[in-house]
Amino acid sequence: MAMIETAAQSVLDATRAILPLVRAGGDQGERERRVPRHVADAMAEIGICRILAPRAVGGLEMDPITYLDVIEALSHAEGSAGWCAQVYTANSHLTGFLSPEVGWEIYGRNPNAIMSGTLAAPYGHARVVDGGFRVSGRWPYGSGSDNADWVSFTVGVFLDADTPRLDEHGLPEQRIIVVPASSAIIHDNWHVSGLRGTGSHDVSLQDVFVPDAWTFWWTETPPHPGPLYKHRYWLLAHGAQRLGVARAMIDAVYDLAQVKTPTRQTNLIRDRAITQMQFAQAEAICSAAKAFLWDTTRKLWEKTSAGEVATMKDLALARLASTNASVGAAEVANLMFSAAGGTAISTSSPIERLFRDAHAAAAHATASIPTYEQWGRVLIHPDPESLPRQPGPPLL
Repeated sequence: MAMIETAAQSVLDATRAILPLVRAGGDQGERERRVPRHVADAMAEIGICRILAPRAVGGLEMDPITYLDVIEALSHAEGSAGWCAQVYTANSHLTGFLSPEVGWEIYGRNPNAIMSGTLAAPYGHARVVDGGFRVSGRWPYGSGSDNADWVSFTVGVFLDADTPRLDEHGLPEQRIIVVPASSAIIHDNWHVSGLRGTGSHDVSLQDVFVPDAWTFWWTETPPHPGPLYKHRYWLLAHGAQRLGVARAMIDAVYDLAQVKTPTRQTNLIRDRAITQMQFAQAEAICSAAKAFLWDTTRKLWEKTSAGEVATMKDLALARLASTNASVGAAEVANLMFSAAGGTAISTSSPIERLFRDAHAAAAHATASIPTYEQWGRVLIHPDPESLPRQPGPPLL
């Protein structure tokens, strides 16, 4: 246990050491619409890009709480870099579901390898052939793919051009695939308001052969036995990313409040009742959302680490905590934008970018307002284990 805690602290210390570099790269990322290469390399060199990969293949196999701490810290420094770190780490988790030989091909040859991808929906199709699949398609939101060595996709499986293969539940089969980044085509179409620096361009494949060993699905038993691979813990880092941005916005307004006097007034904005109220509301929302997310993640981790099976309600609570963090971060952004007044619209102020980033992140389907219905469906049901299986991946 002491060794694990020491390793976790080492990762956190290394992360904090690169935060000035991450923060300084923000303007360049905005201009170039991607995380600067030197920033991505710095994250890879300290192990962040393999933080959820199995130790057996060169990863860190870090606990989810340390993981949330890392993503929150990076996102506090720079929202787009934190977003891409969440994507890179999520993809490193995939190697827990691939054979050790495949995982070693990725990280054994290059410990600083970066895996990116777009896992949200099966936009492409994988045609079954001898030894694997031939994959074609175009996927949106390939965050951080500009810096990637490997790229993952979710695909639908087809027996031929028109016939989808069905799984054991009679639903269309899907697979996660991993391919060398050199096999993919990046389409320069990321022109957006918020999270500009993520480089979330469309990515396509054209008739690329993918061996069976480089594919899997979430319901399969992972070859790596650790508790980290019982659930998709990286989904919870969406909430941590949002809270890092929200905390940065609170800090930016705090600094502003010490020096800004509103037009035609003599008191600093920190002395205005409305600003004090908004600041208190923002602090309460941010702190409560973090406590909920970290607490549910810790309880889930303790349960799975003890060999217990998490219930549907356990998983729904964890996902709810991530959604709550995402939605709450956007509320914090609104409060702080209002408190800052006209300063908030100036591109010379960090508040302007943080506001855009917070709202762009809150729109992500993984932890947006509509997901409340999905988590509530489980939490209000007297026997959620009996609910019909939904298409796609498991709840967490």
